[in-house]
Amino acid sequence: MGKNIDEWLPETVKPDVLKLFYVVFFVQTLVATQDIVVDAWALTMLKKNNVVYALTCNLVGAMLGIMINSLFLTSEDFFHF
Repeated sequence: MGKNIDEWLPETVKPDVLKLFYVVFFVQTLVATQDIVVDAWALTMLKKNNVVYALTCNLVGAMLGIMINSLFLTSEDFFHF
């Protein structure tokens, strides 16, 4: 997606929004599927009396992942080519 973004959204001619839509739709479908799988996995992993903590575990894990990832994405060394 990153390699083709200049082709799909050029600055001078009409953008190819349809291709961009299909790719984003496909990626969002994968993300939604992953979310469902992780929720089901959490429910099967936790003991019955701890199932109420599944949402908390998922949210804390997602937020930690975002925070750790942002350390790398904001680093100047990360974007050095």
